[in-house]
Amino acid sequence: MFTTFYFLLSNPASAFCGTYVGSAGADLFSHTSQVAIARQGDQTTLTLVNDYEGSLDDFALVIPVPSILTEDDVAVVEESVLSRVEAYSSPRLVEYSCEDFYTPWRPDEVSIGCFATAEYSVADMGDAEIGESAESSVTIESSFSVGEYNLAVLSAEEGGELNEWLDTYGFSLGADASAVLQEYIDAGSYFLISRVKLNTSPEGQTWLRPLQISYTSEVFSLPIKLGTLNSPGEQDLIVYTVTDVYQGHIGIQNYPEISIQADCMLENTEDFASFYRERLDDAFAGQDGGWLREHGWGAYHCDPCVDGDAMSDDDIRALGFSGSAFDAYVGRLHMRFTPEAATEDVVFYHSNIEDQTQQRYIRYVEELESRFLICDQESLDASKNCDALYEEWDAERKEVAKGCFSTHMRSPIGLLLGSIFVSVFFMRNR
Repeated sequence: MFTTFYFLLSNPASAFCGTYVGSAGADLFSHTSQVAIARQGDQTTLTLVNDYEGSLDDFALVIPVPSILTEDDVAVVEESVLSRVEAYSSPRLVEYSCEDFYTPWRPDEVSIGCFATAEYSVADMGDAEIGESAESSVTIESSFSVGEYNLAVLSAEEGGELNEWLDTYGFSLGADASAVLQEYIDAGSYFLISRVKLNTSPEGQTWLRPLQISYTSEVFSLPIKLGTLNSPGEQDLIVYTVTDVYQGHIGIQNYPEISIQADCMLENTEDFASFYRERLDDAFAGQDGGWLREHGWGAYHCDPCVDGDAMSDDDIRALGFSGSAFDAYVGRLHMRFTPEAATEDVVFYHSNIEDQTQQRYIRYVEELESRFLICDQESLDASKNCDALYEEWDAERKEVAKGCFSTHMRSPIGLLLGSIFVSVFFMRNR
């Protein structure tokens, strides 16, 4: 199957404690590519999910890269590395009750609600022969093997010569590829090519582990033009970004941003995946290209968490990030475009806005109409709230507290300690 960014040859920031119900699913769309990008300074690590299906003998890969890569710059990772961040950031259906928003009355404590984080200790803080032709400008700058892949990095002066060379060695991009290749050559790009090492995979295997490449570049971008040459048509691309937390949301500066309603309540939740697919289709309708921010959150916590946990240090380091989950901000961008619209490679920007956002939908609860809109409605209903329950629960707590305190005034020491704790909590989450 053809992927979007490289070429495969084949035939509100609240702290709730609700319940995760389900996600839209990793296989929400056909012709969907996934890539994770860890970016710190000018260092970029790309983790590429190969959605190739077919005989491994026919697999061939071409990726534009900004520099000559060596064996030290390329790795093979397990599929779980990507599936972990996919599940963490996926559009989700959740369930809340009045209790999730209740701040219990206490005579001498300050409550900050509840939030879910990952568990941390104090220590956590911190085969075929490939050759050159004398009549061609194509040069093999490096060649090496990693895991089940044979790889080489090429340079060239002429797009037509490079296209002929690739065709000779089984990396056929098609007759229209020469002009696109020339654009990359003029921009100073090299080309990482790969085939599967023969006799290294079990007989009948048709899947490949994700390939991870690291390089230094002043430009924070993702090549997609080359991947549209034999496109099946409209394509979806999901990009997971892992960056320093203070840089906040990552956006795409050279394609239009779209938005769809989220954080609203659904009365019919029997087929959430179909519901979300229809919302996306409606939002992208009539546009040749655009992107949606589906997630932006500090890596160490979530609301509510999928599988009961947030991203761990090991999770984000496996994606190429240097640091702990407390230092990282995880984003998820969903892009859709046609070959005609993909006239430029994707260029990202740092917003420096650390707001938490996700495509979250809530099962309908009448008492929560004062907090969440019903999807496709425009106003809240303040009369439908949890106040009566909160008053009842507070009265019960005050009754229990009688005899333990001579007064229900909050103690100065308790307020002071509580204020310090709250200040530290919100400083860590700025």
